[in-house]
Amino acid sequence: MAKLISKTYADALFELAVEENQTVELGQEVQDLLTILKENKEFHRFMNHPKIPKEEKKTALENIFRGRIKEELLGFLITIVDKDRYARIEEILESFITSVKEYNHIGTVYVTTAIELSPHCLLYTSPSPRDAHESR
Repeated sequence: MAKLISKTYADALFELAVEENQTVELGQEVQDLLTILKENKEFHRFMNHPKIPKEEKKTALENIFRGRIKEELLGFLITIVDKDRYARIEEILESFITSVKEYNHIGTVYVTTAIELSPHCLLYTSPSPRDAHESR
């Protein structure tokens, strides 16, 4: 049931991105936002704390993100708070990113080489999840 709810919200944001012809831009912005949210555990606790009123959470979102992310995305985050779905925000955003990648035919490729890649080749790569995990 929770996956269905997350997918429903992700699909709504995806439909907006398609309508506005901004799947790539909004997809990148959501990816950046997801990274920020995952790295900031205190903010996550604040947004999921049951005793903090919705209005305070929405004000925090506006103070932090207004002018830094698209208004459509900010409005979406506020809707997520209004509907008590913020606990699923990472799942919702990841589902949205998956839809954007499928729509734009973007895949993930893992490369293993016998020699180190040149700086030029590295411009077009990002660390694999395994490499990122091993570097911690």
